[in-house]
Amino acid sequence: MITDKNVISISQMRKETESVLDKVKNLGQPVYLFSRSQIKAVLLNPEEFAKMQELIENYHDQRELLGVTEDELKQAEDWNKVKAKV
Repeated sequence: MITDKNVISISQMRKETESVLDKVKNLGQPVYLFSRSQIKAVLLNPEEFAKMQELIENYHDQRELLGVTEDELKQAEDWNKVKAKV
C-alpha cells in the first residue's frame, strides 16, 4: 500500500540518495519513486527482492509440475524403482 512513509520524489532521491537507500533497507516494504505524480520505479530491500524471486520460481516450478503427463509421471516412478535397486 502506498503511504506517506513509502513515497519518495525523484528530486529527494537525487539530493538524499544515501538516506533514501537506508529507508528502503529499513522500512521492510517497497518504496515508490514518483516523478510528476506518476510512479517511475519501485525500490525494494535486496532480501525482500530475493524472497519474491524465490516465490516466483516456486510458482513456475509448480506450474511446470502440474503440466506433467501421466506417462511422464509413470516414467519418473519407474526411474525411482531402478534407482532404488542400484
